[in-house]
Amino acid sequence: MFGNPANHQRGPATRWPAAAVVLALAAALAGCGASSTTSKSTQAAKPSIPAACSKTAPARIAPNPWSPSQRELAPAGADAIRPCRYSGLNDHPRLTLTHTALLTTPGLVSTLVREFDKLPSQRGAIACPFNDGSEIVALLAYPTAHAVTISVGLRGCENVTNGNLKRIALGVGYQFGPELVVKLQRLTGDISPG
Repeated sequence: MFGNPANHQRGPATRWPAAAVVLALAAALAGCGASSTTSKSTQAAKPSIPAACSKTAPARIAPNPWSPSQRELAPAGADAIRPCRYSGLNDHPRLTLTHTALLTTPGLVSTLVREFDKLPSQRGAIACPFNDGSEIVALLAYPTAHAVTISVGLRGCENVTNGNLKRIALGVGYQFGPELVVKLQRLTGDISPG
């Protein structure tokens, strides 16, 4: 009975259940594609997470090969910043991580990026006798998987660099740089809000 095609009924009664099965299978496959797309867009909405802070202060900030970091101290588009506060040479223990935070609020992150870029370039030789090596290292993460590291000195001339560009936060003739330094210290919990 199974092998003889003459015994099989062909007609509307047998085609409709087969068509219903095909349509149900197509809908199920389309649903899988939609949920996959939804999960990808949900993943894309999560902010990038910067690297963890080193336990000890970096000896220097290495040059960054990413071309936007060669034109801007903090290129636009970062979606997270991790400021890492390090003690100075006169502290005990020396040059070690003391405070950190993870900043992912979009408005705060974009404001800090703009403020880094407002810092003036360092011009000429400057003597900085009170530089004790204390610093905040800001680790910026981008949705493009790029990263930028910015060192902000907390004593002396308050030198700022991303490894490519040099700026200064000392505030000679302007108040903006010192305000940025205080903001970074507050964000890491290093000083109480005032």
